[in-house]
Amino acid sequence: MRAWSLSMLVLPVMITSLLRAEELPPVAPGDWPMYNLDVLGWRYNAAEKSLSPDNARKLEEKWRFPPRGSKEFVGAIHATPIVVNGHVYFGTMVKPAFYKL
Repeated sequence: MRAWSLSMLVLPVMITSLLRAEELPPVAPGDWPMYNLDVLGWRYNAAEKSLSPDNARKLEEKWRFPPRGSKEFVGAIHATPIVVNGHVYFGTMVKPAFYKL
């Protein structure tokens, strides 16, 4: 009985939070403004049209941070970087820092 009462209390809160998430403005094409793309955690950008299973193996590294030969130490990146207005943002944990590229 107690578990049922608790679930009846939690369910409306969950539904309300989903409704509010869908009311947020859509993510601009090319942006990845937060962890997992959006508050719903989709990890899918519908605006991405250039990648496919057929051409993924042809991808090339275009940039690297820190650059090869740099004495900068970033450490492991344990989070999804975000992209907003053409800039990549990410944080590190080993040497706590936040970067904008």
